[in-house]
Amino acid sequence: MVGFKYTCSLLLPCRAVQLFEWARSLPPDHPQAAELCVPGLYATMIELHGQWRQPGKALRLLGDAKARSVEVGVEIYAALIQALCRWV
Repeated sequence: MVGFKYTCSLLLPCRAVQLFEWARSLPPDHPQAAELCVPGLYATMIELHGQWRQPGKALRLLGDAKARSVEVGVEIYAALIQALCRWV
């Protein structure tokens, strides 16, 4: 049973990234794009890339959020700081 828990702990974040990439691939004028690409989603993805020690991707997500006119506030910046601190 330990193998199953370990496998799930690896697969769920990867699936989350796949869903995030799908949401980001929607054109900005798509009706659901604004509903799906919200600050909380970006913050979660930035945190995941921090856990995976990928600060460059975390920073690129910040730029992507700004380009998509996502409200970049405390939630996203806190996730970015946390991600960058893990890298050091």
